[in-house]
Amino acid sequence: NIPGAAGPAQLTNGQTPDGFAGVPNPDYLGQQFISIRQDNAGHLWVVRGSNGTPYIEVYNLPLTPFASPIKTLTQPFQVLGRPSVNLSLFNIWGIAPAPDASYLWMSDAQSSRVLRLRNPLLASPSVDIILGQPDPGGSNPVGTACNQPGGVPSATSLCFPGAVRLDHHGNLYVSDHSLEDTGNTRILRFNSNTIQNNSGTPLFGVAASAVYGTAGRFDVNTCSNPAGGVCRPWSPAFKSDDSVMVVGLNGMGGGSRFPLALANPLSGDTPAGHLMDYYNHGYAADFDDQDNLYVADLTKSRIMVYFDPFQNPLPTPTPTLDCCTSDAIYDSGNQSWGLAVDGQNVYVADSGSKVA
Repeated sequence: NIPGAAGPAQLTNGQTPDGFAGVPNPDYLGQQFISIRQDNAGHLWVVRGSNGTPYIEVYNLPLTPFASPIKTLTQPFQVLGRPSVNLSLFNIWGIAPAPDASYLWMSDAQSSRVLRLRNPLLASPSVDIILGQPDPGGSNPVGTACNQPGGVPSATSLCFPGAVRLDHHGNLYVSDHSLEDTGNTRILRFNSNTIQNNSGTPLFGVAASAVYGTAGRFDVNTCSNPAGGVCRPWSPAFKSDDSVMVVGLNGMGGGSRFPLALANPLSGDTPAGHLMDYYNHGYAADFDDQDNLYVADLTKSRIMVYFDPFQNPLPTPTPTLDCCTSDAIYDSGNQSWGLAVDGQNVYVADSGSKVA
């Protein structure tokens, strides 16, 4: 908990959590936590479960110690307008709720697709958008392989997508890559106007609006700048005005061990610099309301905190952003797979200890 005017400046290195949720006590080993996100309507969304049996829990915010979920989303999910078609997900690497909780994006890595669930808090939610897959007609859309339909990367294909994230303009970013080193090597952006569906039928195979990490090419699966650009990305985070995107990279596959900063990501994918702390896996990141940055280092079990590292507004031309070392290190438990920040709290999905 970080209330008051001082905000995250009150944190101390190695500080322990203020409480746990999702378990009856801190020592209980239940189903692991994977991804964690907050909306603007007072909810925290959490992926739980192992391969083959993932499910999603929704908690009220502010989170209280040992809180129980207000809703649990279990499989299968019905496809809009097709009562006989239901989807089951082998694993859910990433989630992104709408600010008003009216829908939820989920990455189905094993089937190389991303789904949007409409009205997830109501009694009968349904999948109304499926990215990465052409419309199979009346058949059940299961068993999709990488980069459908042609087997090579394209603007409409996905391959083991991991993190999904909405920026403050409503654009969807998909990290087309996941652990350990599978999938494509890029981030795809789907502009908000391309992922609207208010009809009674599902929308399939939307083309991405932009690609990061491949020099603007949708048809390749190699990093254009492995040492200094987007390459095998984890989960991106955005400043409040979307002027900076920060994303950790998979060093196991040749990407940098230093999280990357892109200035003005809506204008292109030119790297502006790196954070100056060495990470093992900078797997999750988030900005708070004051644009302080939090980055979870998965296998080093820590949260690195940067106090307003990118000042408002960014000068023109944008300088190199190789500027920042952490101001605090927060004890995140065993394995920090997911991270979410609101105005008063930092929430961590501690997968190894199976608590939040």
